[in-house]
Amino acid sequence: MRLPTASALDRAIECPASCVLPGVETTTGDNTRGTRVHAYLARAREVGKGAALAEVIDDEQRLKLEAIDLDALPAGAEGEVALAYDPDTDTTERLQLDDHRAYPHDGRRFFMTLDLVGVTEVGGVRRAFDGDFKTGVMRVRAEDAMQLRVGTLAAARLVGADEGDGLMLYLRHDGRWNPNRAHFDAFDLEETRDQLVTLRSWVRRDHELVDAGRATELVLHDGPWCTYCPALRNCPAQKALVATAAGGELEAIVEGFAELAPAQAGQAYERLLILEKLVKGAKKVLQSMARAADGLPLSGDRLLREVLQRARVVDAGVALAVVEKEYGATIADAMRGAMRLSLTAIGEAFADAGLPSAITKEAVAAIARAGGITEHQRLQFRAVARR
Repeated sequence: MRLPTASALDRAIECPASCVLPGVETTTGDNTRGTRVHAYLARAREVGKGAALAEVIDDEQRLKLEAIDLDALPAGAEGEVALAYDPDTDTTERLQLDDHRAYPHDGRRFFMTLDLVGVTEVGGVRRAFDGDFKTGVMRVRAEDAMQLRVGTLAAARLVGADEGDGLMLYLRHDGRWNPNRAHFDAFDLEETRDQLVTLRSWVRRDHELVDAGRATELVLHDGPWCTYCPALRNCPAQKALVATAAGGELEAIVEGFAELAPAQAGQAYERLLILEKLVKGAKKVLQSMARAADGLPLSGDRLLREVLQRARVVDAGVALAVVEKEYGATIADAMRGAMRLSLTAIGEAFADAGLPSAITKEAVAAIARAGGITEHQRLQFRAVARR
């Protein structure tokens, strides 16, 4: 049995069954950025800011990382510390891993890698310190974050402290940190230990149900934690939601939105966000089927098929320079008013000036000769007539 790691605990405590369903880890812009920032921060602590930046190949990424205020981070803390916490013995073991996050899952302990670990002393009382770097938006307060509570508990047992401080450091776009702190006393940490014991029993129960072929008996809880759940596409609760939409029942549900109370409307909105993500995933699966079968039959004697699409892209700078020089500033200014300069926008600007289509074609040809139009090709899925 594999228990959730610390980063998954906030979801697991809400829906333990999500830990036993088949999952697919996906990569988003947020977690790619987060991984990059974490790696840089760990490296900067080892070799210094200048040397760490010199190892970054991409110029744009280097500039963004250089803006991070390293001096604002807590001094004296150790970074990237892998730990295993056992709630039965209330002890923490420090790990030396052969590979990144290659935890020796044993079904008994909870594993984690803490961004910062240290010890402080307040009023003569020894406290553990757990710091967690975040790069997305703040979704949970420090005092409510199960990941931070467990990290602080593990850190406290590692350093022999009865209480601890947790710090979530959210990285702003300008490189500064937005700190969110919480203090956990001995009672808070003992409560967290009890929660882990309970969670482990729930996960064990759900594993036994799946192993016995009784997955339909899993108790599933949907909510905002579903959005980034790796088991989202295999979740029976979410499949039922998609089936409702595909079966045409969604239209009737939408009509009743106006009658919902604010709290119910908020829940409906969160479920629609989850549905939106599921629909995107389902679309990719169906498109893959269409590619493999060379088309899926649609209504109206059509096929969903992958076809080569050609598009001509206009270089706005070149196009504006050519038109202003050859046809005057008035038409060029009209082109500048377009949200995106395309061949259609150029045609509309010439038509609004009362010029015939032949002149427009001459202008487009002149822009092309100046290197202002390039042709791109890409495969896209389209509904096409059967041959």
